[in-house]
Amino acid sequence: MNTFTCKTESRSGVKKFILFILVFTLFTACFSFAFAPQADAASYKVKSWKSGDWYCYTVYTGKLPKNYTADFYRFDTDVYKSGKTKITFYNTCNDVSAAQADFFWHWLGKSSKANKWYAGYIDYYTYFPYIITGWTSGKDSIETLCSKSPFNNSVGTGLFVDLLGYGNQIDYYWPILINNSDYAMLMYLSDANATVGLRFEDAYGEPFDPYFAWHADLAG
Repeated sequence: MNTFTCKTESRSGVKKFILFILVFTLFTACFSFAFAPQADAASYKVKSWKSGDWYCYTVYTGKLPKNYTADFYRFDTDVYKSGKTKITFYNTCNDVSAAQADFFWHWLGKSSKANKWYAGYIDYYTYFPYIITGWTSGKDSIETLCSKSPFNNSVGTGLFVDLLGYGNQIDYYWPILINNSDYAMLMYLSDANATVGLRFEDAYGEPFDPYFAWHADLAG
């Protein structure tokens, strides 16, 4: 059985930052091992640039290599909008590590100018970081996010976010929906404690899978 894992985080204003600092200070002495991955991630840096229609990002440690390539990239068509809410997906160029993906989505959130954001990555054969701006589980319900569907990109592709249930129900829904429906992806949003399905339609209303179809072929 194939499953997806999703690592996420949300932020909403200064209050959450203050709360985080207080909790961190209180519990670091007792639970320092829980923060070790974040300490390792702190050594990473991101170099971003644009080349034609490509928005490119390399995640590296130490000194930036003289000859470097993108680890992640996106196009304008990877941005899906509905009102003031946007969902942006990022693709991988290289065989990136979980630590690079983890740092990158943190960087996306911290680099965002939005007051509300929710970010993470989808782990399924490769890593698909994403960021949602204009929505966060701290202030908004999952129903609010789903009600904004469809989210549309610059060429008319529609993204529908459907609430499938509360709790992590990936294992249950995977064999039922992925193989017998138009869903391209199932995602567990841990902060909202909800499982959602992602489905895409092209400009003509036909089911369309811009990211994940080839992974199904690999899964066999």
